[in-house]
Amino acid sequence: MLVSRIRYRRRKWKLYLSAPEDHLSDPVDRIETEARRLSVADRARLAHRLLESLDDDTAEDPEEVDRAWQAEIERRIAAYRAGEVEAMPAAEVLREARGRLRRR
Repeated sequence: MLVSRIRYRRRKWKLYLSAPEDHLSDPVDRIETEARRLSVADRARLAHRLLESLDDDTAEDPEEVDRAWQAEIERRIAAYRAGEVEAMPAAEVLREARGRLRRR
């Protein structure tokens, strides 16, 4: 057996102990090898498409989602008008959100 390649991935070094072409027998490895040859923009486009393909298209009816959002909007407006919630200026909300993101 030969060391076919050493690869750094997710803060770990991986050592492949196999013949040089053995790791390419796995379709995922072959696809990854080809994908890494793409430009950054093309890899991003491919990644976006692959992530979209993980969504279950039959899980949610778009009209049902729209109805649920409409009901939530109406619930929030009613709560605001009834004085159950307090409004915050947009600038304050954004400042707080940016602060939380910086602390991550």
